[in-house]
Amino acid sequence: MAPPNATDATWGPVVERLRSALASEFEFDGELGHGGMAAVFRARELALNRRVAIKVMAPGLLLGEGMVERFRQEAITVANLQHSNIVAIHGVRTIGDLHLFIMQYVPGRSLDRVLRDDGKLSLQAVRAIMYHVGSALDYAHRRGVVHRDIKPGNILLDADGDPVVTDFGIAKVAEAPGYTRVGTVVGTPTYMSPEQCMGYDVGPASDQYALGIVAYEMLTGRPPFTGSGMAIMRSHTDQAPESLRAIRSDIPESIDAAIMRMLAKSAEDRFPDLAAAMVALDAHPLGALGPVRAEMSTLAGAANAETNLAEIVKAPRSPAPPSQMPSPPISGDRAPRTLRPGVAAIRVDQPTDALEVGDSVVLDAVPRTESGGRVDGARLVWQSSNDAVATVDAAGVVTAHASGSATITVSSGAARTTVDVVVVAPSVATIEVDVPTHVRSGARATLWARALDRHGKPVDVPVTWTSRSPAVAAVSDVGALMARRRGIAIVVAEVAGIARAVSITITSPPVVDVVVDGVPPAIVVGATATLRGIVRTARTVDDDQQRTVEWKSSDPSVATVSSDGLLTARSPGQAVISGSCEGVRGEATVTVVSVRAATVVIAAQPSPLRLGDRVPLKATVYDAAGKVVSRPVTWRSTDGRVAPVDPSGTLVAQAEGWAIVTAQSDGVEAHIEVDVRQHLIPLSASGRRETRRLALHWWVLLAIVAGAIALGWRLLRR
Repeated sequence: MAPPNATDATWGPVVERLRSALASEFEFDGELGHGGMAAVFRARELALNRRVAIKVMAPGLLLGEGMVERFRQEAITVANLQHSNIVAIHGVRTIGDLHLFIMQYVPGRSLDRVLRDDGKLSLQAVRAIMYHVGSALDYAHRRGVVHRDIKPGNILLDADGDPVVTDFGIAKVAEAPGYTRVGTVVGTPTYMSPEQCMGYDVGPASDQYALGIVAYEMLTGRPPFTGSGMAIMRSHTDQAPESLRAIRSDIPESIDAAIMRMLAKSAEDRFPDLAAAMVALDAHPLGALGPVRAEMSTLAGAANAETNLAEIVKAPRSPAPPSQMPSPPISGDRAPRTLRPGVAAIRVDQPTDALEVGDSVVLDAVPRTESGGRVDGARLVWQSSNDAVATVDAAGVVTAHASGSATITVSSGAARTTVDVVVVAPSVATIEVDVPTHVRSGARATLWARALDRHGKPVDVPVTWTSRSPAVAAVSDVGALMARRRGIAIVVAEVAGIARAVSITITSPPVVDVVVDGVPPAIVVGATATLRGIVRTARTVDDDQQRTVEWKSSDPSVATVSSDGLLTARSPGQAVISGSCEGVRGEATVTVVSVRAATVVIAAQPSPLRLGDRVPLKATVYDAAGKVVSRPVTWRSTDGRVAPVDPSGTLVAQAEGWAIVTAQSDGVEAHIEVDVRQHLIPLSASGRRETRRLALHWWVLLAIVAGAIALGWRLLRR
């Protein structure tokens, strides 16, 4: 390897150190290419006499936060993926402050170069490429690795035409989340998934979307969305791609439908995994022979592969495009490089849309000679006129910080170009909500929501709530919810034309009491009765009539109760029957007897009673056959102040007045009226005769009056 020339200030010292440190192991062939993070050299491993590619991190990035770890993460990630369609890592080295790894050398072209040179591909070739790339990614996904930057530039075709996936530099490893952050937009805009454009966390579905974009481009010769980086990202989130059959009529409907599903805006609407996607595409592996294998080998261009691997490392690794560093010299036994022509002008595409605060966009600067030719490897210097509004790094990545405008200048020697950048306040892209999943009927709850921009950062605008199910639950503008009845309530948070609907299950109000109804005072052995559990809730009116009551008997040998409340008497005795609902229990005692009272008769007692009298009452109990049975009798009085009665049936005339005394046995009752007076006047024999005489006089008088009335009526009618 020849010593560096004066213009190779960045890579010259690196080349010398590599040559010196690895001279006993590798013979360097020259540089294959370099990008924003690293340079790749082709070398021959002396011990195994094989070609390898050595990737070295750019010295200028060694001090960047996390860049060394990101570089090493790529090596560790790929080294643990053993798949025939994933580029292999042979080893990792650290030489002082240089970090490098030795990887498989693939003598072929990138798919990006194939599409530029040959345009759209045949359906058979597309199916073959999709199968092998999909198989490699599905293998990585099963091991917790998401590539996050699938694009034609990261897919190689080796000498036999087999696809190989490379460049896991921004891969997300499930076991090492510290290397990526939610809200950071990484990837190449043309191939980024909607969730990637929004800065959300990504999963295997994001790689599926990117591979769907690659398939679209292979079949049509162009990606579905074009324009500036910002415009493309907005198309990914908002615009549906044009149908493949509208562009190329020979594409089967099943292929069109499968790729459109891979390009669904929501990750949940895509295939569950890439294996399912490959089945839908009817993709199959390449055979050892046949026309498809011959076509793939031709596409790989193995005869010219030695100079074309640089396409992989020259492609931008988003979010930073390749740095414009001079290439190191090749080994001394080769001819020196031609001097780079001077830069006369720099072409930079003006962003078509305003940036929002937090956005990042890559400005693609193309240095050209006076004749209009492109100058590769020119050193570009970037500057911003207002760092408070927007900054730009050495790779041309513009980051918007605050509303306003800034002028971005890129220069190379005397050539200079400016680009005006306008930054606006972030707009609402989605709404984050936090609501309870269940609310009791009659209860209140507070719903929370906030607006987020596409980077997941809060936007200070009010969110308005509405209910699509007001009969089930009402909600105020600020999110105060009142649950009205059981059901599913759909509530919607809205702001700036963006809406987010969520469902809340309104459950029944809590149970506060259970009343066991229908228990007879006594039940004969073998008889049954239907019990009913009356459930009382915290609400005054409960519209839920479908609550379940669980029944239980304290002594099943005396009485049992079924799940639907059917009580069956088994043997004489007492048992406590309980009904439970949602942890609240009600109880009732049931008495089981061998024979039951049918009639109760109270022996007649003299009435009225004199104040102070004590009268023992007697009740006789008869069964249904009219036989006297021995059953317990309980006594009660309607007015205990006038005539109280004790459990034995003794009545006491305690005050003047009137009362009804009841004898009850097995739910059967008998009643007598009791009249209590202070003094009773007894009648003698003469008194009784006088009473009869007076009564006779009254009857005679009444007869005379009645006759006079009748005679007068006849006279009037004449």
